[in-house]
Amino acid sequence: MPTQSAKPQQPYDRDAHGPGGEGRYLTASEAARYLSVSENALAKLRVTGGGPAFTKIGRRIRYGTHALHTWLRAHEYAATQPRS
Repeated sequence: MPTQSAKPQQPYDRDAHGPGGEGRYLTASEAARYLSVSENALAKLRVTGGGPAFTKIGRRIRYGTHALHTWLRAHEYAATQPRS
C-alpha cells in the first residue's frame, strides 16, 4: 500500500476567495495561516476573548473570513506610540 507524503503547508491565499472572502468559513488552522499566527496563539485569543469572532458547530470551530478581516482592521495602527 503506497504511503501518502505530507504536503508542505502553503500560506493562505487571501485573494483566492474574492474580495474579503465573504461567506467563506475557515478551520482554525486555515484562519491561523490567514492571520499569520500560530494555531496556539489563535486558541489563546479565543479563550481570553481577545481574538476574532468565531462560530462553533458542535465541537468544530470556524472563522468567517469577514470576521477575520474585521478583526485585522480593528488592530491597525499608524504608529507604535500615541502622539503627545
